[in-house]
Amino acid sequence: MADLIAALSASCPWACILSAVTALTLELVVLC
Repeated sequence: MADLIAALSASCPWACILSAVTALTLELVVLC
């Protein structure tokens, strides 16, 4: 999974931000 994100972030500048936002959103959903 991490390798996939790394490959996406290398090819698409917004992929890293998108993945980070998604991870934070999932964490908030789990915590709430």
